[in-house]
Amino acid sequence: MKTHAWLLENLPHQGKMNLLDAVVSWDADQIHCVTSSHLDPNNPLSENGALGASAAIEYAAQAMAAHGRLTAPATNAPRQGYIAGIRDANFHVKTLNQASPQIDIQATRLMGNDDNVIYQFTVSDQGISLVTGRATVILDRNKTISL
Repeated sequence: MKTHAWLLENLPHQGKMNLLDAVVSWDADQIHCVTSSHLDPNNPLSENGALGASAAIEYAAQAMAAHGRLTAPATNAPRQGYIAGIRDANFHVKTLNQASPQIDIQATRLMGNDDNVIYQFTVSDQGISLVTGRATVILDRNKTISL
């Protein structure tokens, strides 16, 4: 398990924008994270007290970034990543802040190379899917992240 402190040290997302609480498990192809930040009234993605379901894409993106960091060779500097596309997005709820105190974020690497990766992701509440989809991430060879 990797704690919130590890996420702050290893991802560019800082302060309240670091949305994940912990990495529960991971292997070469997938990652499972948890969070309670969807209930934070000061969540930076909420508007007028509601955290729209589309925010789940950012939660998934942060899980993908953590997966990339965990599976990359330790000698590699982290590279800037950009979501290039979202496909097959299914929103089963309107807001995330109606979910239970802890939600799960799972991402599975479907394919990729040094320049781009495609992940399938699910954000769920007690085994019930809230948001699912696929994300294509482009990794910039010329931009590394200073942590």
